[in-house]
Amino acid sequence: MGVNVSAEMRELLEHANKYPALKAELMTPEKNGMIGHTSVIRRAGRNLGLGRIQRRLEARKEARKIRRGEVKSGFSAAGVDFGFDDALGCAEFISRVTSAAAE
Repeated sequence: MGVNVSAEMRELLEHANKYPALKAELMTPEKNGMIGHTSVIRRAGRNLGLGRIQRRLEARKEARKIRRGEVKSGFSAAGVDFGFDDALGCAEFISRVTSAAAE
């Protein structure tokens, strides 16, 4: 599965035009490649806030697992995904989910 990021790449390069050093860095391939942890692309993505999107996608993936009953020690769930917004609601949710997982 692939994602078309051409519009985002154009936006990034337009932004980089304001900063010649950044543009030069973006246009120069790194030794560890474009997908390395410290690559220019990954750093730019972090600066643009793409990490929040990734965390939200991971939270949704975790929510789907919980709904299927795939609960393991250390799971996390957001109240927005399961309809609770306080400690009592969270406790009821945890009780319900862990009881269902034990069955």
